[in-house]
Amino acid sequence: MRETGNLGKVVELTDKNGDKVPSYVSIDRYTNEIVSVPVKDVRVRDTVGQTKLTDAEVAQLKQGMALPPKEITYKNGKTYTVVLQVSADRKDVEFVPGAVRKKEQSQSQTQNNTTNQQQSSWLTKDGKIKPLSKWAKIPLTEQQQKDYAEGRVAELTNRLDDKGQPCTVYLWFNPEKQRPNTSLSDPRVKVAEESKIQKAVNNDGLTNEATSKVAEPLQKYQTAPKNEDQMRKQRKPKGPKM
Repeated sequence: MRETGNLGKVVELTDKNGDKVPSYVSIDRYTNEIVSVPVKDVRVRDTVGQTKLTDAEVAQLKQGMALPPKEITYKNGKTYTVVLQVSADRKDVEFVPGAVRKKEQSQSQTQNNTTNQQQSSWLTKDGKIKPLSKWAKIPLTEQQQKDYAEGRVAELTNRLDDKGQPCTVYLWFNPEKQRPNTSLSDPRVKVAEESKIQKAVNNDGLTNEATSKVAEPLQKYQTAPKNEDQMRKQRKPKGPKM
């Protein structure tokens, strides 16, 4: 009731004869007193101004609920975005005063809170990078923890790529995204061609011409067949199956 001045649902009230009467409840906007009206005494029409309401919207209004902000065209042709709800004070469907602005402010505040939570989840209360003791469930060494916490790139050696092959993962805090970033390429230097090929084939699903017929995942720094068996597979021409 604080937001719209209306209870937002139908309730049963006991009349002077002791009967239960389904009713709408609202606050009188002039006296601030709580007032009620029997549901049967309020007619909810399917048209407001020149705007036709859906059956679902009419049913929602009859239950006492407020409709989400909706564009309504007045009889004079002007269109406004309003919140509609049954008012026991007016004994009719009303345009809830200030409801659209309150909803926008509430949504904006929620978005700001969410953004702040996301931004602070990897930071301490004073805005510093929150230390990590492990990454991908694998403990970090003291040096790796120190490098990351101080904003440098931490080298995580002896990790495995998507194909299970040993590789080096580079971990650092991205100030723009406000979260940790990882890469198989060192962001501080130009990526070595060997590392590019391993990442492209094993992780990105691309094809390296020199190893296109090798079924096994490429190993660290591998850019060509590593043994006679792979060389034989690479030389074997593709032809029609008989």
